[in-house]
Amino acid sequence: MIATKIGVVFAILAVLCCIKSSVQLDRKRMIVADIPGVGKVKGRRIETAWSGKNIFQFFDIKYAESPSGERRFKAPVPAKPWNDVRSAFTPRKGCPSLQALEFVRKNEAKRDVEDCLFLTISTKNLTQSKPVMVYLHGEFLYEGTTLEASPEYLLEKNVVLVAVRYRLAPFGFLSTKTEALPGNAALMDVILALEWVQKYIKYFGGDPNSVTLFGQVGGAAMANVLTMSPKVSPNLFHRVIYQSGSALTPAFTTEHPLKYSKDIGRIAGCNSDDIDKLNRCFMRMNSTTLLEAFAIHGNLNSAKGIGSYGGLQFTVGGPSGILPEHPGKLVQQKKIRYLPTMGGVVKNAGTFLLKEIFEDNFNGTIPDDKFNADKYISHIIKQTNGDDPTGAWKNFAEADFFTEKELKDGTFKSMIPGLIDMCGTIAFKNPVLLALKANAEKLPNSTYLYSFNYEGEYNRYTSEEDFDTDLPFHLGVSLTDENIYLFPWPQHVAYLNNYDTKIAKRMISLWTSFATKGVPRATKIKNWPPMTGETGPYLRIDNSSTIEANFVKEYSITGQDSHNGDSLVDEEYFQSLTQNEEEDDELEDDDDKQ
Repeated sequence: MIATKIGVVFAILAVLCCIKSSVQLDRKRMIVADIPGVGKVKGRRIETAWSGKNIFQFFDIKYAESPSGERRFKAPVPAKPWNDVRSAFTPRKGCPSLQALEFVRKNEAKRDVEDCLFLTISTKNLTQSKPVMVYLHGEFLYEGTTLEASPEYLLEKNVVLVAVRYRLAPFGFLSTKTEALPGNAALMDVILALEWVQKYIKYFGGDPNSVTLFGQVGGAAMANVLTMSPKVSPNLFHRVIYQSGSALTPAFTTEHPLKYSKDIGRIAGCNSDDIDKLNRCFMRMNSTTLLEAFAIHGNLNSAKGIGSYGGLQFTVGGPSGILPEHPGKLVQQKKIRYLPTMGGVVKNAGTFLLKEIFEDNFNGTIPDDKFNADKYISHIIKQTNGDDPTGAWKNFAEADFFTEKELKDGTFKSMIPGLIDMCGTIAFKNPVLLALKANAEKLPNSTYLYSFNYEGEYNRYTSEEDFDTDLPFHLGVSLTDENIYLFPWPQHVAYLNNYDTKIAKRMISLWTSFATKGVPRATKIKNWPPMTGETGPYLRIDNSSTIEANFVKEYSITGQDSHNGDSLVDEEYFQSLTQNEEEDDELEDDDDKQ
């Protein structure tokens, strides 16, 4: 679903200290690192959040030549070495996206706005050999930034953090399944970045033989795809963490991208059904036109549900060779790499999608005059899964997410908890469970499943100013909220209270111990058992974390809480709605009397 989310650039203090001879300090308190065969980069020094340890951070090191001109949509080309000292102490602009549309519009005539294939490295020591964590940001593959991987928490532990920029939206995913537009360009970007890490991370104190690939939502799905792709060399990464996403998430994959590409091309003025002409039109098109056409295409079609819009999915088949078959088939055929794996989903993941549906599909109003229970359920399935030809999801929803009373009532208010659970289960929880279940069949002692149920002070996708504004429900533990406790980003979540800080320290221990030894451990969580069954056991991360047996009970957790008196329904919203309706009725009566 096409939407604009929060993007915040953070500020961090830089201080001076003594460091080893392999790093040089200049008068501006910057540091210079030498990458043999590549060039020199000038970074900055910052501190960890809790203990004030030194971090050496190098923003946006170029790993590929600009994917513009004849390289647009195609596999990236490794960056050429340079002779000067490249600035790496401030971040560059990210890859073209809807979030950056105004910047692209204003600047593409005077600079190459598609020159964006960089990676950011944060390390505490350039001469040691520490485990490497490579982070892929999410935001559903059409926006996002490496800035969200701010290192001040993770580098409390002895790891090296790498955050990768990759092409977004049509630049990274548009496809006609031809050599000109093969699709999956963003995945090819990540593969090249991982190859760069293998060659050069040792010059930043990283161990190329201990690389953990992790990401959230779209980034998690990309990581999962790379465990299935024959284009990925076996030793590019050694462990994976999936946060609220997998390649089995329905929204992320298409076998028929051409119909979307034709529609985007038509909107942009490519008035030809001939594929060669369409390809040439896309190649000549300026960045602004392509982004605007993509946005219009999404806005016109997203309300129709999955399968109605494109330019932001993994392409199955085609000359890229990344995904020879659908991820579901590759899992069934066991054509995947089995790696030590950790993954899970937040408790109320569905609130994010239901918020988008409420705002974009329902225009911020309650459509009870047009919808009943059956139509609400069908609409959610369309938005999260696409078609449901066997009726399996509809039958499951009616049996597991709603009571008979709620189905009979059929109002949006009565169905909110169940609709939240539907969104979260179909789009996130079920795909992650299936991905971990597949891995556990071969590696039952190295597969760890979690549910993140801790509700802290903040939601990651909502600022203090607009928290739950004009929504008929609260967000609860919403999509990617676990990232609040891994990275101090965005700005409104960067200052944790004491309770949230305790959770953050626990999360950092779990994530980094898994990246170090393949076994997640933390204080008070000394024995997180691996996933030996089809649905568990799993760790429920909360104030007091517990080991639970059956992850499927997390599917209907919002409804369970509601039935127990802890509902996410915003009663004040509906009270004000009723009050407004009564006032409107009084005004109508006054008008009639006059």
